[in-house]
Amino acid sequence: MNIFFGVLYKQKYLPQEDILASVLNHLKLKYQSEREVIWKDHHVGMGMVMMDKGSKLGSEQICFLEEDLGMSLLVDARIDYRDYLLRELGESLEFSQNLSDSQLILKAYQEWGTECVKHLYGDFSFAIWDCVKKKLFCARDHFGIRPFYYSECSDCFVFSSEISSIPLLTGKPFSSDDQMISDCIMGFPSDKQSTLYKGVNKLLPAHYLVKSEGSKTKLHRYWSLKQTEELDYISEADAISGLKDKLIRAIEHRIPPGTKVGCELSGGLDSSGLTSIAADICHRSQEQLYVYTHSLSEEQKAHFFPYRDEQEYSKLLIKSIAIRSHYVITGDQIGILPALYQLLINSSLPLYQSYPLVSDQVYEKALNHGVTVLLSGFGGDEGISYKAAQYLEEMLIHLKWKDFRTFLQSEDIKSKNISIIKYFIKKYLPIFPALFRAWKVLNKPVIKRYRQLPLKNSLRRKYKTKRRFNSDPIFKHYKNICERQSVLLNHKHIQTRLEQTVSFARIFGIEYCYPFLDVKLLEYYFSLPSKYKYNKGLDRYAYRQVLSDVVPDKIRLRLDKSGATVPSVISRLSLNESDYMSIIDEAEQNNTFHYIDYKRLKKMYKEITCKTRGRRIFAPMNFFNSISILILQKWQREGKIDIGIKC
Repeated sequence: MNIFFGVLYKQKYLPQEDILASVLNHLKLKYQSEREVIWKDHHVGMGMVMMDKGSKLGSEQICFLEEDLGMSLLVDARIDYRDYLLRELGESLEFSQNLSDSQLILKAYQEWGTECVKHLYGDFSFAIWDCVKKKLFCARDHFGIRPFYYSECSDCFVFSSEISSIPLLTGKPFSSDDQMISDCIMGFPSDKQSTLYKGVNKLLPAHYLVKSEGSKTKLHRYWSLKQTEELDYISEADAISGLKDKLIRAIEHRIPPGTKVGCELSGGLDSSGLTSIAADICHRSQEQLYVYTHSLSEEQKAHFFPYRDEQEYSKLLIKSIAIRSHYVITGDQIGILPALYQLLINSSLPLYQSYPLVSDQVYEKALNHGVTVLLSGFGGDEGISYKAAQYLEEMLIHLKWKDFRTFLQSEDIKSKNISIIKYFIKKYLPIFPALFRAWKVLNKPVIKRYRQLPLKNSLRRKYKTKRRFNSDPIFKHYKNICERQSVLLNHKHIQTRLEQTVSFARIFGIEYCYPFLDVKLLEYYFSLPSKYKYNKGLDRYAYRQVLSDVVPDKIRLRLDKSGATVPSVISRLSLNESDYMSIIDEAEQNNTFHYIDYKRLKKMYKEITCKTRGRRIFAPMNFFNSISILILQKWQREGKIDIGIKC
């Protein structure tokens, strides 16, 4: 796990060494790094710290300097499919045994230049300074799992994989963006490139940038997830076999030998398949897999009616695959507020996604076990275990009559008739579905929640939040399964979840890995005919078939999804009620600028923590987003931080 930074001055003078040293010291203190380096040449300065906590993921070298080539590389990466890359480079597998990921990236750049990213797979962000061409080349992985931030000032271009390094490099304090803060309160990020701070951007996932002397910064997209071809000819057996092989290999790449590996298990389809395959891989290499399940204690179950868990299924899986190290995390009598403080101290950014926050007890447990790699099933629902609800409409629109006849012969006749009637109404009487959709949208729980979120009305109007909320591509209608999936997988919520979860877990020395977001796995799945994604009355059909000899049928064939991913969150949230109310009251009394409607925020808390309510309008994330902003405002007033947030 590496954290790197750099500065490229527009005038030809050496970077000030005290600036580089101050950034290095800041990162060393924050991450308790084992090794660090500073390097400078002409008007370029770069540095990196390495957190070597026992993980074998990523490069072994902290900074690769190739003087003969005149190139320097800063990298935070785990490169997958090394055999594929080596074949393209014309090298043997034996040749690669002693090559670090840093060296592989540099060799790829030497061979293909900026096009090298089209040949790289894995999780990565890196920067290459080409001394010969006087060019800075930076890239980020396909889904933005590894962070990369940059900012351009009048006299310099700065970049880092840690956002707090940026103001130290520019010498200018942060200035917060009110629209970003407002959008955070509303629960949706503005866009995938902006950050909370004005002038500080993220390098977008699947993009690279080039910065040359005397020229503007150029951004390029190198990959997009779409269906390039459909393997109509492939048999069901071959399709399932190919998908299973790809999934196993995706998981293998994320289990490095000699490393303690953990896995999150909820009891759902995705996490169960992941845990079972990972356990088999670890068993073959005589390694132990540590499995962690969020659940409820008996006391929590008795007092918090709506939050069921899936412990029945997780226990069934653990028994079937004989896992020895299974740990149930309830967080009983442990509030979430201390974890929120820890996250905010680390990032100085408001919370967008609550998952990393409510997983703090898993990270603590994994840290105690010496686990440095944690596998997650996140991305499965949007990827290879997608429900494929658009299948019928896709068949009719694209005139796939053969598939349609097969569908008619296998489905329940009542549901078929309703679906067919819906299609022809949409096709020939479009006014009726349009009116129905309008009524449905106005009565959706998500719209009701939007109306009651605690952003002040004046800021709602100023930033046109309702219009931007309704224009989210996730609400649009798609006629093709792959189109819909592509939107879901590339949605800004996916990116923010990955960024905040990866960042918080790194405090504990843990590297998150997401096998379901493996690019080759997804590209293969996208190439499969839709008839293998929804078939015989089963959604997620192909993935269910993959798991036929992997998990018990009671899990594999279940059609219900009960319980929350982290079911203890409501119980834990209720433990600090007086503290939360004090934070809200203090902000209302002392802030001179108010983002929050405090009355709405208190009402939200009461609604979320109601012990007898069934369906809730709000998710806990909606509350944590707002309370994190109030805490940051207080710290700004007290001089503990300087992030430019109005207070």
